[in-house]
Amino acid sequence: QDMVQKGEAAWMYAAADVDSFLDLRQSAAFAVGRADQWDGMVEGLIAEMKRALDHGFSADEVDRATRDMIAGAERAAETESTVQADAHVQRIARGVQRESVLMSAQQRLELVREIAGVEPGDVAEAFAAAMGGRNYQYVLVMPESETNPTAADVLAIDEDEVRPDASL
Repeated sequence: QDMVQKGEAAWMYAAADVDSFLDLRQSAAFAVGRADQWDGMVEGLIAEMKRALDHGFSADEVDRATRDMIAGAERAAETESTVQADAHVQRIARGVQRESVLMSAQQRLELVREIAGVEPGDVAEAFAAAMGGRNYQYVLVMPESETNPTAADVLAIDEDEVRPDASL
């Protein structure tokens, strides 16, 4: 988020995620942005994933992420009683599909508060394990445009040539 606010990122939003279904696990880094900046998004994702895997996370990054998680969990707990029934059914179905533990918003809030204060080294270790080393995919979300890359454009990016800026 800091990179976006400082104008240092080619994306508007980026994140990493791990999803599982039965015995399959999918790890991905994804970015949302403008089509004319697709190459910067890919190179930025590569660099940030390398930086996170090689150098971990700063205490500030972990603190900010923890605060954001708590704020989101608090909001969900406050509004859970107003959520439409079909949204609850969809959440339950996704949980069953992913074989994840189903919790109420209040239970999730309590869990998030319990993990607050986690050490950056522990986060880095869990992140590296979840991302499967370097076995993940890059996903770009952008509007359709004449500047959208071809498969050849994307494959032309040499992941080994992208160097992370460890100071970010």
